[in-house]
Amino acid sequence: MNKHTRLAVGILVLVLVLLIVATVSFSINISKKSAGSQNSTFDTGTNSNGNVIVEGDDHLYGVSDAAGNLILEPEWKELHFIGSDYLSAVQENADSNCVGVLDLDGNVVAPFVYDHVEALTDSYYLAVLAENQQVVLYDHDFRAADAMVWDSSTWEKPLLTVTSGEDSFQFSLEKDILQLVQCDLARKTEKISFSVHAEKVHAGLLLPEEWSSSADQTAAFLDMVKMQDFSKLQDLTGQDHENAVLGNIAPADARVTRMDSDVYLQAEQNEAGKLILTWQIGLTLRNAENASENKTLTFKMEKNGKETWVITEAKLS
Repeated sequence: MNKHTRLAVGILVLVLVLLIVATVSFSINISKKSAGSQNSTFDTGTNSNGNVIVEGDDHLYGVSDAAGNLILEPEWKELHFIGSDYLSAVQENADSNCVGVLDLDGNVVAPFVYDHVEALTDSYYLAVLAENQQVVLYDHDFRAADAMVWDSSTWEKPLLTVTSGEDSFQFSLEKDILQLVQCDLARKTEKISFSVHAEKVHAGLLLPEEWSSSADQTAAFLDMVKMQDFSKLQDLTGQDHENAVLGNIAPADARVTRMDSDVYLQAEQNEAGKLILTWQIGLTLRNAENASENKTLTFKMEKNGKETWVITEAKLS
């Protein structure tokens, strides 16, 4: 190889090395930009329909469709897709970073009072209030799915467990169908405390607020039984059932010395389709001769014309 040939080869090798270095540098820069974008407002920047979150002036964000047409003006401090039909948003001039929810037309479907909103399934969304971290469950149309605000929640797909006070309710969201599958109720007063568990078909017969209301009535009734003070019994039975209930739960010269903490509960529908709750609890009676006797108190509840739970019958056996 002569001198001129060696020089040409050397120049060619140098050019190849420079090209390789430039390519590697470009790849590294692109990787860094991609990694950086994972932490920006573009975390959920494209939804399943191909809509894309875009940045406008002053670092405000909007949405364009798959063809690049702007469908939501860039006027939001933050935007994130939640599911295919909604976005969580932070307003441009908001004093706080509270999150609200928009549809793709820019309509506000959930107010700007939340810390964050997440999609549990294609049809259900969980929103956490910024003020107190309480929880609201929304359906696909962003209506409160159970009309309640919960104290806390735990999501282990497909089961959502929510709490309200001492009560706990578990929903299944399997196949995007919301079904109450379990509830645990607990009440404690100065005189009594009890807990009760319902699951599967029993739990699904009532709404959570109905379960809680029936437990409140039960606690008030058991307080009366423990104290043998039935002066306000009509508040729980209504006028129609007061005498029948009182005649079976007020044995002469006896007092209740013990009540079980576990209550048995059964929910069923009668032939007319009316829901009946049957409660049972063990207790001990002591008579005037100081003799003790274990008994079972059974009482039934149903709703009256005002949709309030009332005790319709009771007996000691």
